[in-house]
Amino acid sequence: GSENDFSGIIDLVRMRATVYKDDLGQDIEEVEIPSELLEQAQTYRAKMIEALAETDERLLEKFMMEEEFEQAEIKAALRKGTIDGSIMPMLCGSAFKNKG
Repeated sequence: GSENDFSGIIDLVRMRATVYKDDLGQDIEEVEIPSELLEQAQTYRAKMIEALAETDERLLEKFMMEEEFEQAEIKAALRKGTIDGSIMPMLCGSAFKNKG
């Protein structure tokens, strides 16, 4: 959900969902991505992987061969791209409600 209905986040690296069980974000649960959000999550993960592939020749080759990316590769590419400024990962959140 969004705004007042915000109930969790989807980790596109691990393809898992974190659901907030209370209004203050203190009680959380990690679950499978809800079926109604899975297709959208897969689309955004594919976009993330394509963007990461554009920053690294080895990853680009793997992307072109349509090979799966390992979590460690994704995390390393996110870290490298963030440090060198070629990408800017985003995470939604609310400091007021301790969510995100």
